[in-house]
Amino acid sequence: MPELLQRGSGPIVHRDQLTSRELTVLKLIATGLTNGEVAGRLVVSRRTIDAHLRSIYSKLGVASRTGATRHAVEHGLP
Repeated sequence: MPELLQRGSGPIVHRDQLTSRELTVLKLIATGLTNGEVAGRLVVSRRTIDAHLRSIYSKLGVASRTGATRHAVEHGLP
């Protein structure tokens, strides 16, 4: 059974709905790194990180980096 990520009264997101790269980006963002720092660590462009974040926000039902970080912290991702 897939592990669930639940966000308050919002949607329930299956951990497997985030790609492994999205999970990596989310974890790094939640530690306080900037998009540029995450891009450098993953050896990709900042635009690639921006695209991953848009996808993460959509899948988690959040509208901001703060919301995504809160979600990650609440679920023990960082």
